[in-house]
Amino acid sequence: MKIDPSQVQRTEEVTAADGRKYQRKIVRLTPEQRAEYRRMVAEEERDVPRKIKYRVEAVFQEKEQDVLTAIDQYATKHGLPNRGAVVRRALAKLLKIELAIPHHGRQAGSPKKAKSKRSSKAS
Repeated sequence: MKIDPSQVQRTEEVTAADGRKYQRKIVRLTPEQRAEYRRMVAEEERDVPRKIKYRVEAVFQEKEQDVLTAIDQYATKHGLPNRGAVVRRALAKLLKIELAIPHHGRQAGSPKKAKSKRSSKAS
């Protein structure tokens, strides 16, 4: 899709999670461009498998702490971001399946994002 420079409304600088900086251009599309964009998105969604997220929790007793230590050591040794990635890899090996979508999660030890406080207006 060809964008004419006169269609650019503004440009923003964006920093990705890995620290790289990008420019995001906000563009006003013509009706033809909008229809082409929608067609491209629908085609891509049809071709690319969706990620399905399930939350799994495991509870360990105090005497089973070596399991968590082993998981953490494996993650460090193999450059995995967190315990969930270790469990995914272990289960994939156990079931002899290949993971089509790599796990991208929060690095172990990194701070969690603060939840935004949204104010609700009473009607």
